Amino acid sequence: MATSIGNLDIGLLIGFFGGVGSFFRGFRAYREYLRLQGTPGIPIRSIAMGLVRIHGKAAGERLVTSPISHTPCCFYQVKIEKWKGDEENGRWLHYGADADGVRFYLEDSSGRVLVDPRGAENDLENTAVREAPSARSLNLAATGASDAELLGYVAKIRQQFEDEGPQSDPLREELRLAQIDLYKHPFWSPEYAQGFKRVTKLQAQVERAGPRTEILLPLPNDPHPPNPPSVDNIVASIDGPLTAAGRYRFTERCILLDHEYDITGTCGENPEAKDGSDRNLIRKGANEPTFLISGLARPDVNAMLQIRAYFMIFGGGMLAVFCLGILLLRFGQF
Repeated sequence: MATSIGNLDIGLLIGFFGGVGSFFRGFRAYREYLRLQGTPGIPIRSIAMGLVRIHGKAAGERLVTSPISHTPCCFYQVKIEKWKGDEENGRWLHYGADADGVRFYLEDSSGRVLVDPRGAENDLENTAVREAPSARSLNLAATGASDAELLGYVAKIRQQFEDEGPQSDPLREELRLAQIDLYKHPFWSPEYAQGFKRVTKLQAQVERAGPRTEILLPLPNDPHPPNPPSVDNIVASIDGPLTAAGRYRFTERCILLDHEYDITGTCGENPEAKDGSDRNLIRKGANEPTFLISGLARPDVNAMLQIRAYFMIFGGGMLAVFCLGILLLRFGQF
């Protein structure tokens, strides 16, 4: 008996292929678990070239400020999700991600070594879980970004201004380019303060030349701009939005000073070493994909990887078989 393909069938197909993908990714995760299980932890003073596993506290003088909680850290990672659906019925979908940081030291009682966190798989504790616009947020730091800043942060990540292309009016095009340059800098930086003045001046010129537009700009060095318009009434400017429309959730994780981390990565020569100091550098290897930074204790890291691999293998396999079985039943194959 012929059966038309509906939304349920499409969902089952997505579930089937998602389960198959999870099944094979699980085997890769299991190989990584075996690799870490066979890599013993050693004191930092005893590391040699190649894959190493070390444990210690993060240290360093250079720091970056995380964009969600404004926490001084060595490295941050932000996952952005967007709400799909109405207020009551819907789900969070992946929207984007951001990461930035500087090299830091990992220290133990035997010595210290320089670490480049770029490209690592991170298993870190959350420093903030925020929603914008929403009051349902958890900020684990003392300070943090306002809703206006968070929505502007989304716009910066997605580079909405650049996607629109040049404007025909020269003055509006100059404003658009100034807005693009503005969001290349953190909201609290001196560069942002200078760019803010330039954008404000250009906005005034554009408003005198044509219809007034509403543009939401976070003030430099002020997490709470005076009398900002309601986030529910944010509108797009004629040149493109400075803030993103919709409801977003931000999950931020950081590598913090004086916190302990378990790191498995490739030890190689530091090309920027001077005067014989910091000759070694832990980073992602050119031919070795394993690079993990975890805030868990070493036994917990092994257990976490094992559970993750088993869940992906068995969970993905069961999902694929279930969806395939329902599909075959719907199309009369049983």
